[in-house]
Amino acid sequence: MTNKTLKAFEKRHSIYNINNELNLTDLEIEGLINKALDIYPSAFNSQDARLILLMGEHHKYFWELVKKELFRVSKDNKKTKIEEKIAKFEAGYGTILFFIAPEIASTLEKSYPEYAPQFPIWAREGNAMLQFLIWSIFAENGIGASLQHFNPLIDEIIKQQFKINPKWEFVAQMPFGGIVDMPHNHTIKYTDERLTVRP
Repeated sequence: MTNKTLKAFEKRHSIYNINNELNLTDLEIEGLINKALDIYPSAFNSQDARLILLMGEHHKYFWELVKKELFRVSKDNKKTKIEEKIAKFEAGYGTILFFIAPEIASTLEKSYPEYAPQFPIWAREGNAMLQFLIWSIFAENGIGASLQHFNPLIDEIIKQQFKINPKWEFVAQMPFGGIVDMPHNHTIKYTDERLTVRP
């Protein structure tokens, strides 16, 4: 049995070796992301994800700021590896910053107090599904990407420098670009506990 959706998802990998050459226009990239925002699932249809799309000099400036913050808290003998890692992301075409608008969850908590503890959790789950959706859409369109988490180290400086709502929760970063080379397939760990079926 074949399934086109699963085949599309199989193309998604963490691709670190990227460049700034894409066959899509900036407008087409924006269109793909907007479509993902239209269709991703969120609890109570809260639609609380907020994205910042950085391209060109904004993309490069973002990774320079990340590198600066990493240097600030790292030992000197780690800085060469940091430089090499950040250079790979900076070599890409752009970066998506993923945020959550917590005021939406706060409003829902008042309307549905019985579920109040769950709304922040559901917000992160929804954001994760959006990340996976965009990542998969990129893969289907020949765009390489990876998901990075330099939070909370970079949160304050990034919000200040890019004038982002200070109340937003910074969740993840997705550098993307042309694919320089594909990684090896990851190892799948088969265990009897992965799936339990009770017919």
